[in-house]
Amino acid sequence: MLLTVAGNVPAHWLDHHFPPQTPSGRPIPHGQAMSHWEDALSLILAGKGVTPVAAAGAHYYSRPGLVFKPLTDAPGIDYAFVWPTGHETARLRAFVQVAMEQVRGVGGPARAVESLWADEGPGT
Repeated sequence: MLLTVAGNVPAHWLDHHFPPQTPSGRPIPHGQAMSHWEDALSLILAGKGVTPVAAAGAHYYSRPGLVFKPLTDAPGIDYAFVWPTGHETARLRAFVQVAMEQVRGVGGPARAVESLWADEGPGT
C-alpha cells in the first residue's frame, strides 16, 4: 500500500507524488492518508504501507526497522526558496545569492545535499 497525504492538497500534486497507477497502467493501491511525517513513520513501522521521501530523509529519519531505498528511475525533486510576495528585502536577496553560490560551488543541488553530511562520521 502506498501511504498518501491528507488535507487540502491539490490533486495534481497528489497524482505526481502518489500516482494512482504505474507508468504501464497497473493500479497502485493507496493506503491510509497521513497529515504529519511522524504519522507516516509510525504507519510504515506498523507495516501499513510505504511512502516516497526525499533522499535526505534517510539521514534525518533513519531508525531501526526502516529501510530507505533510492528510486533510481524516478525524476528528481526540484527545490526552491519561497517567500511571501512583497516581502523581498536586500538581506533576503543576499542570503539567496550566497546560498545559490554555495550550491553551485559544490556541483549543484544533488551534491549540495550530499555535502551537508560529508564531514560527519558514521552514526551521526
